Amino acid sequence: KPILIYWVMAVSRVVLGASNLATHLPSVLAAWAMILLTYRLGAELGARGVGCRAGWILGGCGLFLVLESLSLTDNLLALFVSLAMFLCHRHFNARRGSDRWLLWIVLGFAWLAKGPIGLALPAAAIIGERWLAVGFGGVARALTSFAPVRGLAILTAIIGPWHLAVGLRDLRHLEC
Repeated sequence: KPILIYWVMAVSRVVLGASNLATHLPSVLAAWAMILLTYRLGAELGARGVGCRAGWILGGCGLFLVLESLSLTDNLLALFVSLAMFLCHRHFNARRGSDRWLLWIVLGFAWLAKGPIGLALPAAAIIGERWLAVGFGGVARALTSFAPVRGLAILTAIIGPWHLAVGLRDLRHLEC
Protein backbone atom coordinates (compact mmCIF):
# COMPACT_ATOMS: atom_id res chain seq x y z
CA LYS A 1 0.00 0.00 0.00
CA PRO A 2 1.17 3.54 -0.67
CA ILE A 3 2.36 4.91 2.65
CA LEU A 4 2.58 8.68 2.33
CA ILE A 5 -1.05 9.50 3.19
CA TYR A 6 -0.76 7.45 6.39
CA TRP A 7 2.48 9.16 7.40
CA VAL A 8 1.00 12.60 6.77
CA MET A 9 -2.20 11.76 8.67
CA ALA A 10 -0.16 10.36 11.56
CA VAL A 11 1.86 13.56 11.83
CA SER A 12 -1.33 15.60 11.66
CA ARG A 13 -2.90 13.51 14.43
CA VAL A 14 0.19 13.85 16.62
CA VAL A 15 0.17 17.64 16.18
CA LEU A 16 -3.61 18.24 16.35
CA GLY A 17 -4.76 15.25 18.37
CA ALA A 18 -6.91 12.30 17.33
CA SER A 19 -9.81 13.98 15.55
CA ASN A 20 -11.60 14.01 12.22
CA LEU A 21 -10.04 17.40 11.50
CA ALA A 22 -6.55 16.01 11.98
CA THR A 23 -7.33 13.01 9.79
CA HIS A 24 -8.80 14.97 6.88
CA LEU A 25 -6.64 18.10 7.08
CA PRO A 26 -3.77 16.74 4.91
CA SER A 27 -6.13 16.03 2.01
CA VAL A 28 -7.77 19.43 2.32
CA LEU A 29 -4.37 21.15 2.41
CA ALA A 30 -3.28 19.16 -0.66
CA ALA A 31 -6.39 20.34 -2.50
CA TRP A 32 -5.78 23.98 -1.55
CA ALA A 33 -2.16 23.63 -2.63
CA MET A 34 -3.38 22.34 -6.00
CA ILE A 35 -5.63 25.38 -6.39
CA LEU A 36 -2.69 27.69 -5.65
CA LEU A 37 -0.46 25.72 -8.01
CA THR A 38 -3.12 25.94 -10.73
CA TYR A 39 -3.24 29.70 -10.20
CA ARG A 40 0.56 29.94 -10.44
CA LEU A 41 0.79 27.86 -13.61
CA GLY A 42 -2.08 29.78 -15.23
CA ALA A 43 -0.38 33.07 -14.33
CA GLU A 44 2.90 31.91 -15.86
CA LEU A 45 1.28 30.56 -19.03
CA GLY A 46 -1.11 33.45 -19.58
CA ALA A 47 -1.53 36.25 -17.12
CA ARG A 48 -2.55 36.76 -13.53
CA GLY A 49 -6.23 36.84 -14.56
CA VAL A 50 -5.84 33.51 -16.34
CA GLY A 51 -4.35 32.02 -13.18
CA CYS A 52 -7.18 33.38 -11.03
CA ARG A 53 -9.83 31.95 -13.32
CA ALA A 54 -8.06 28.59 -13.51
CA GLY A 55 -7.83 28.39 -9.71
CA TRP A 56 -11.49 29.36 -9.31
CA ILE A 57 -12.57 26.79 -11.89
CA LEU A 58 -10.64 23.99 -10.16
CA GLY A 59 -11.83 25.03 -6.72
CA GLY A 60 -15.42 25.23 -7.94
CA CYS A 61 -15.58 21.72 -9.39
CA GLY A 62 -18.07 19.68 -7.39
CA LEU A 63 -16.16 16.41 -7.48
CA PHE A 64 -12.93 18.19 -6.54
CA LEU A 65 -14.67 19.70 -3.51
CA VAL A 66 -16.04 16.32 -2.44
CA LEU A 67 -12.76 14.48 -2.91
CA GLU A 68 -10.73 17.10 -1.08
CA SER A 69 -12.50 16.26 2.15
CA LEU A 70 -11.78 12.53 1.89
CA SER A 71 -8.52 11.04 3.07
CA LEU A 72 -7.53 9.45 -0.22
CA THR A 73 -4.13 8.73 -1.70
CA ASP A 74 -5.41 10.37 -4.90
CA ASN A 75 -5.30 13.88 -3.39
CA LEU A 76 -1.58 13.69 -2.67
CA LEU A 77 -0.91 11.99 -6.01
CA ALA A 78 -2.76 14.76 -7.86
CA LEU A 79 -0.81 17.41 -5.96
CA PHE A 80 2.58 15.84 -6.69
CA VAL A 81 1.77 15.13 -10.35
CA SER A 82 0.60 18.74 -10.75
CA LEU A 83 3.74 20.00 -9.05
CA ALA A 84 5.88 17.78 -11.29
CA MET A 85 4.21 19.21 -14.39
CA PHE A 86 4.71 22.75 -13.08
CA LEU A 87 8.41 22.05 -12.49
CA CYS A 88 8.72 20.59 -16.01
CA HIS A 89 7.17 23.72 -17.46
CA ARG A 90 9.66 25.87 -15.57
CA HIS A 91 12.56 23.59 -16.50
CA PHE A 92 11.80 23.77 -20.22
CA ASN A 93 11.03 27.49 -20.26
CA ALA A 94 13.35 29.02 -17.66
CA ARG A 95 16.13 26.40 -17.81
CA ARG A 96 16.55 26.41 -14.07
CA GLY A 97 18.76 23.52 -13.00
CA SER A 98 17.31 23.43 -9.50
CA ASP A 99 13.88 22.57 -10.90
CA ARG A 100 15.07 19.23 -12.26
CA TRP A 101 16.40 18.14 -8.86
CA LEU A 102 13.21 19.26 -7.15
CA LEU A 103 11.28 17.36 -9.84
CA TRP A 104 12.97 14.08 -8.85
CA ILE A 105 12.15 14.72 -5.19
CA VAL A 106 8.52 15.43 -6.08
CA LEU A 107 8.38 12.24 -8.18
CA GLY A 108 9.66 10.30 -5.17
CA PHE A 109 6.83 11.65 -3.05
CA ALA A 110 4.35 10.93 -5.84
CA TRP A 111 5.56 7.31 -5.83
CA LEU A 112 5.13 7.12 -2.04
CA ALA A 113 1.65 8.62 -2.45
CA LYS A 114 0.32 6.09 -4.97
CA GLY A 115 3.06 3.73 -6.15
CA PRO A 116 4.69 3.53 -9.60
CA ILE A 117 1.80 5.44 -11.19
CA GLY A 118 3.25 8.49 -9.42
CA LEU A 119 6.20 8.26 -11.82
CA ALA A 120 4.39 6.85 -14.86
CA LEU A 121 1.76 9.62 -15.15
CA PRO A 122 4.17 12.56 -15.23
CA ALA A 123 6.63 10.64 -17.42
CA ALA A 124 3.94 9.90 -20.01
CA ALA A 125 2.77 13.53 -19.95
CA ILE A 126 6.32 14.86 -20.30
CA ILE A 127 7.14 12.53 -23.19
CA GLY A 128 3.86 13.34 -24.94
CA GLU A 129 4.25 17.08 -24.48
CA ARG A 130 7.85 17.09 -25.70
CA TRP A 131 6.92 14.93 -28.69
CA LEU A 132 4.23 17.42 -29.68
CA ALA A 133 6.40 20.46 -28.92
CA VAL A 134 9.73 19.50 -30.48
CA GLY A 135 9.21 16.22 -32.32
CA PHE A 136 10.45 12.73 -31.64
CA GLY A 137 14.13 13.72 -31.70
CA GLY A 138 13.53 16.31 -29.01
CA VAL A 139 12.16 13.74 -26.59
CA ALA A 140 15.57 12.17 -25.96
CA ARG A 141 17.20 15.59 -25.50
CA ALA A 142 14.42 16.62 -23.14
CA LEU A 143 14.73 13.48 -21.04
CA THR A 144 18.52 13.75 -20.78
CA SER A 145 18.13 17.36 -19.61
CA PHE A 146 16.68 15.92 -16.40
CA ALA A 147 19.97 14.10 -15.61
CA PRO A 148 18.24 10.71 -15.32
CA VAL A 149 21.09 8.82 -13.64
CA ARG A 150 21.40 11.30 -10.78
CA GLY A 151 17.65 11.75 -10.74
CA LEU A 152 16.99 8.04 -10.39
CA ALA A 153 19.52 8.00 -7.54
CA ILE A 154 17.50 10.74 -5.80
CA LEU A 155 14.27 8.85 -6.48
CA THR A 156 15.75 5.62 -5.12
CA ALA A 157 17.00 7.40 -2.00
CA ILE A 158 13.45 8.56 -1.33
CA ILE A 159 11.48 5.39 -2.10
CA GLY A 160 14.14 2.76 -1.45
CA PRO A 161 14.07 2.74 2.36
CA TRP A 162 10.30 2.17 2.43
CA HIS A 163 10.43 -0.66 -0.11
CA LEU A 164 13.39 -2.23 1.67
CA ALA A 165 11.60 -2.08 5.03
CA VAL A 166 8.47 -3.66 3.57
CA GLY A 167 10.52 -6.29 1.73
CA LEU A 168 12.47 -7.26 4.82
CA ARG A 169 9.35 -7.38 6.96
CA ASP A 170 7.46 -9.68 4.61
CA LEU A 171 9.84 -12.21 3.07
CA ARG A 172 7.05 -14.35 1.56
CA HIS A 173 7.80 -12.92 -1.87
CA LEU A 174 11.15 -14.76 -1.79
CA GLU A 175 9.57 -18.19 -1.35
CA CYS A 176 9.29 -20.43 -4.40
